[in-house]
Amino acid sequence: EQGDRGQRKGLDLSGERQIHGGKYLVTGRASIFDWDDKLRPDRSATSLGYVLGGGYRPADFANFMLEWEHNANRIVGQRYRVLAVVNLLVAK
Repeated sequence: EQGDRGQRKGLDLSGERQIHGGKYLVTGRASIFDWDDKLRPDRSATSLGYVLGGGYRPADFANFMLEWEHNANRIVGQRYRVLAVVNLLVAK
């Protein structure tokens, strides 16, 4: 994206792997983005990040996921996040 007031460019790479017929899941994502803000030059930055996750599907109606995320740039410094997700199928 770009215009008179600046630009944003970047790249995301992601992948996932199912193990033991889909009972387990391993995921990963990496990204790099660069912001150039002409109106607020102090907000221009390059951001690096990654996400690592894993999941378990004990039955056809339920799965559990846990993800670890880490992002870094000069504006916010280091940011970490852990996300736990439970999906349940209640009607079909």
